[in-house]
Amino acid sequence: MGAASETTDAMQRKLLAVLQRVWPDCNAIEGLRRLSGGASKFTWSLDARCGDLARALILRQSQPGVVSQSGMSIPLLDEAAVIRTAAAQGVPVPVIEAVLDADDGLGQAYLMARVEGETLGKRIVHDARFERARARMAAQCGALLARIHAAPLDGLPGSLPRLSAQTMLDRIEATHVATGRPRPIYALAFRWLREHLPLGRPMRLVHGDFRTGNLMVDDDGVAAVLDWELACIADPMIDLGWLCVTAWRYGAVDRPVGGFGQRDALFRAYEAAGGEPVDPAVVHFWEVFGSLRWGTMCEDLCSRDGADDHPTGRPSLERVVIGRRASEAEIDLMRLLARAPTRADLAASVVGTGVRPGGPDAAHQAAGTHAAEAPDRFGVDRLLHAVTAFVAEDAVPGLSGRAGFEARVARNALEIIRRECRLGRAAEQAEREGLRRLLDTEGSMSEMREALCRRVAAGEVALDDEALVSHLWIGALNTLAIDQPGYGGFRHVLQQLGAESPT
Repeated sequence: MGAASETTDAMQRKLLAVLQRVWPDCNAIEGLRRLSGGASKFTWSLDARCGDLARALILRQSQPGVVSQSGMSIPLLDEAAVIRTAAAQGVPVPVIEAVLDADDGLGQAYLMARVEGETLGKRIVHDARFERARARMAAQCGALLARIHAAPLDGLPGSLPRLSAQTMLDRIEATHVATGRPRPIYALAFRWLREHLPLGRPMRLVHGDFRTGNLMVDDDGVAAVLDWELACIADPMIDLGWLCVTAWRYGAVDRPVGGFGQRDALFRAYEAAGGEPVDPAVVHFWEVFGSLRWGTMCEDLCSRDGADDHPTGRPSLERVVIGRRASEAEIDLMRLLARAPTRADLAASVVGTGVRPGGPDAAHQAAGTHAAEAPDRFGVDRLLHAVTAFVAEDAVPGLSGRAGFEARVARNALEIIRRECRLGRAAEQAEREGLRRLLDTEGSMSEMREALCRRVAAGEVALDDEALVSHLWIGALNTLAIDQPGYGGFRHVLQQLGAESPT
């Protein structure tokens, strides 16, 4: 028997002792498997055999002696207490069946009932099965958030973080400085947020990560609210703004509430259920904040790439690729804070198909590339195309579970590399020329990006300066054309301009 089997067997013995405290007739554990986990926390699925009854359970576990690297999530014991508070407020949540103690030998952990339903965002937003659910969910979410925000604070763990807008903004900026790279669009967003901080806001219990993907959905709508590890005491409007961030719409950009509804339905239901009157300007602030927060989270995950935890020092492919999703926030922030992009911005970008209908490929001409040039049979692009096709068509279909997921991530990484080879040089040249015009100076790309960030942050250039805004739009289009051309926010912008996403 290998070490992994011995570890699983020991864990099952300890878990069985816990279950027998709750249900004395529990005699076996079946199907124990890890669903997810980082360096500090794991989620497990299992079935407890209690007499003739099988109880479907989820175990949330912290590794003994290991602290969350992100520093954002609350301890599991606090998480369980918050879930119980939410249940008392009438919020549908998994039932907490048991909270483990130190003598159980499994670290901080709790057991909860496993709820059936769908959590995958793309399915919830697009599948025909959930059409009726989608029609209800904006109002359901408004009512649920009002219940969460009405929870009495004196019944919550005393260690639950109490976070002002200023504190939250300081935190994500520190994360960006420590783990990201100079991004002038981020600098613009940080400055805008500091100039529009909502003052005198009430402080309530907030979920902290209330979005599509953390809602269990069935045919009738929201069946349970999951993933409470970012709960804190803060401005309640943060939950409404986070739910509206474009990243959580899964391509349904025209349905701003989670990809399934409209803001007015969310706001009306929130107020009708006892929530405070909604100020759309405050929700907009938190949507801007949430878009920037998502970008800094991508940077942070990429920086904590898991190489130290792998026996060969290999970084996590998933986390490295997630780093490229930081550019999603750039185009979302431009949509939220700047004037709309123009056809001139598009023509100066590297977007592969140019502007419809017909005509020459203006984007390639502007970038100085040759769209009509015959492909090199011996070139890197053809080699990458062959490898990518092999992974997509041969490797991915033959793999399942975690290996299948990582094979799909590898395919995405190869596609990014291929687009970088095709478009990267032209994108860098366009950015370099724009930086020279704005700064009237020379330097490395990193130095010039940093210089522009400093000028924006210091207020030396107006946030609506036309030269700046045009440069940022061109950069956002170029970056997404390489990193994530299928991203909903990017495709939405191109559709407005009568263009198509590059392949």
